[in-house]
Amino acid sequence: EAQARTEERVARLEEAIARLTEAQARSEERLSRLEEAQARTEEQLSRLTEAQAQAEERLSRLERTVAELTERLIQLEQTVAELTKRLIQLEEQVRQMVEVIRHLAWEQRDLRDQLNRFGSIVGLSAEGRMAIYMERWLQAQGYRLLMPIASLPVDSETEIDGITRIQDASGNMEWVLVSVRVKVRRRDFETFAGVLQRQKIRELLKTYGITGKARPFIFGIAMEWGVEEAARRHGIGLVMDERGEIVSAEVWEL
Repeated sequence: EAQARTEERVARLEEAIARLTEAQARSEERLSRLEEAQARTEEQLSRLTEAQAQAEERLSRLERTVAELTERLIQLEQTVAELTKRLIQLEEQVRQMVEVIRHLAWEQRDLRDQLNRFGSIVGLSAEGRMAIYMERWLQAQGYRLLMPIASLPVDSETEIDGITRIQDASGNMEWVLVSVRVKVRRRDFETFAGVLQRQKIRELLKTYGITGKARPFIFGIAMEWGVEEAARRHGIGLVMDERGEIVSAEVWEL
């Protein structure tokens, strides 16, 4: 009976040991899982620490960049302030220049008006001298003037300063066309020839009865060098006040 009780107790002990062994195995398994979890946690912590370090480094770089940008912004603000000040000065200078230009424009307009009035006076004086001189000169050449020398506005843009009709001793009649220049220049002969060659001008002259043979002249008070060659090239006569005929005029057919 004692042996039986002993065996029963032993059986219960073995069962208890089996349960303890099973519990120990489960504990070891749980511990193993905990160790694995601990390892993963430490690994995550390590990665987090590394990420934190990288974030702090990036933050430091961003802080340096912000500091540099702030400094540049301050410099830009100073530059803008200086440029604004300079712009204000330039605007003032421009305003002063505009005033000066406006004043000069007024003076130029007054001067132009004075020159125009002076030119008109000089031009009329030269045309008057031309009429008197050419009439005397033509008569001295043996021509009879069939009409006084007078200007003719052919159209709104073109005026011939002197026109008359002459007759020689044989009864032949010609027209005399005169352009007056205070100072005769080479280009004046090309201009006058161009006017007389224009078909529109010739048709308008015909409406006044001016057609047939004609002799064109340029009458001047002073002249530039080389005008004689230009006169001969274009077939236009050159008569200078107080000096007479410098170049003879060719006969044109209007």
